[in-house]
Amino acid sequence: MMNRSIGESGKGSQQAIYTLTRDSYFANLEAGLAEDHFLHTENFFLIDKDRHIRGVYKGTLAFDVQRLIEDLALLKQASRL
Repeated sequence: MMNRSIGESGKGSQQAIYTLTRDSYFANLEAGLAEDHFLHTENFFLIDKDRHIRGVYKGTLAFDVQRLIEDLALLKQASRL
């Protein structure tokens, strides 16, 4: 199910993206930030087309970034099957 505020292109307003991450992926859950603020971290999340989290990677570690690239290629290949 596609979030209509984000659209088919995967692009959306800043507020729509913040709402999606809070409501669907529990970002900022323990940070106690106001609704119009967002906690930025070094983490990358790999999300599939069904909006399931497929992996979490530390963007500051070369090994994790390489693993993200490899996992993304696998996910793209699997989605073509």
